[in-house]
Amino acid sequence: MQIIRKFFLWTNILLVLITLLAYFTPYLNPENIWQFTFLGLGYPYLLIANILFMLLWIFQKKWCFLISLGCIMVGWKHICQHVNINFTSNEVVQNEFDIMTYNVKFVDYVFGKKGDQKVKKKYLDFFKTPKLPDILCLQEVNHNGFKFFKEELKYPYSKSIFHNFNVIFSQHPIVESGVIHFDDTFNSCGWADINFNGKIYRIYSAHLQSTTVSIEANNLAKRAKQKDLKDKENFTDIKSMAKKIKSSVQKRTKQTNSIAEHMKTSPHPIILCGDFNDTPLSYAYHMLSKNLKDTFREKGHGLATSFAGVIPALRIDYIFTDPSIEVLNHKTHKVEFSDHYPISSRLALP
Repeated sequence: MQIIRKFFLWTNILLVLITLLAYFTPYLNPENIWQFTFLGLGYPYLLIANILFMLLWIFQKKWCFLISLGCIMVGWKHICQHVNINFTSNEVVQNEFDIMTYNVKFVDYVFGKKGDQKVKKKYLDFFKTPKLPDILCLQEVNHNGFKFFKEELKYPYSKSIFHNFNVIFSQHPIVESGVIHFDDTFNSCGWADINFNGKIYRIYSAHLQSTTVSIEANNLAKRAKQKDLKDKENFTDIKSMAKKIKSSVQKRTKQTNSIAEHMKTSPHPIILCGDFNDTPLSYAYHMLSKNLKDTFREKGHGLATSFAGVIPALRIDYIFTDPSIEVLNHKTHKVEFSDHYPISSRLALP
């Protein structure tokens, strides 16, 4: 029994050390040290493991529960980026508006159903109920998708970016717009200066480099269900995933730095949203959220999962706002129209 207890104790200590290293991930440039990306991706599971160890030691009536408790408390701000408790009011305030960001995966849900009118109506009703967002930022929109949304949602103003893969729709006038170009990728970041009753705000819609590991992740998940974990193909898939993660995170870092530099030049208050393809424990989140408010941290409730794919508990879609803007609520809409969940926020301008 003593040997088993020592084994669990040293395992717990190792877990805590790895978790503490994960806390450094946002502050390390992946162009120099990309390996820490894995720790950032794995943080939700490290947190769960620490909680389980706490419960184990409490059940055993041992002081060792303090090891994981201390580790969790050190990283408390990271917990609030993944799980939060807030109570919001539906009270209408002056100068409020709604913004939504959504990676629609080339509108496969509609176009893949061969023109099924019930599917189309269900899809459009989601955006229109209870009303269209004042600002709608969409990622992974091809030409047909852009035409579909423009005709069906009838927004009076729009900014399409890089052959429509990234679009900003608006109920309010767009007075100026532009694109931050990324090299060797279809990803992009566009911006639009929007006039809200005489006050200009700059809206950014970003779609950063994807890790493109869905195929390998699906293969591993399938073999895990079949208990076929000794297959040589697993090693091949894991190796392929590591290479793709390294390449993608380094591209994402360059894209992140380009956006961060561009935001510094904005003459107007900023709202930044989009699909970052990275977690809150990442360099991208750290750099892009500087001097901005994360709407989930302000008014989010529950688990902040925004990716609906095979890898669970991933938060990779965000809305950040200028500190002067009041965040009234934050919602993650658990609808199965894409491999992402749309997120929205109700904001009040000063």
